[in-house]
Amino acid sequence: MTNNYGESVATLVEDDYSCMKSFVGVGDSWVSVTPVVLPGYDRGGIQTMKLVRRVLEYANVEVAEVGLSRPISGMPLGYKVPEKMRGKPQRFLRLKFNKCVSGPISLGIGRYIGLGLFARG
Repeated sequence: MTNNYGESVATLVEDDYSCMKSFVGVGDSWVSVTPVVLPGYDRGGIQTMKLVRRVLEYANVEVAEVGLSRPISGMPLGYKVPEKMRGKPQRFLRLKFNKCVSGPISLGIGRYIGLGLFARG
């Protein structure tokens, strides 16, 4: 896989396909494996769900349930939050849909750099 400059940024190894199935499959329950970086600021954690709903609305995603989650252990994925996003709230989320949806799902202001990535849960 290359970026816009032709530089190699990732290599898919045949053995890694079993892990990829979690991200590209179909399911009605999804959990974030990298934190969703929320827009705005969350003073004291009191606006978390308001900011989460804003992210879902912006992405035009309708869910039956949304809740906070914890990082998934054993998921072979590393991430780095860029300096400009470190002051923003970062939350792991669990989404439940009324019907099955196809992945990949990525939400939040870091969705273009691998943050806010969801796996079937």
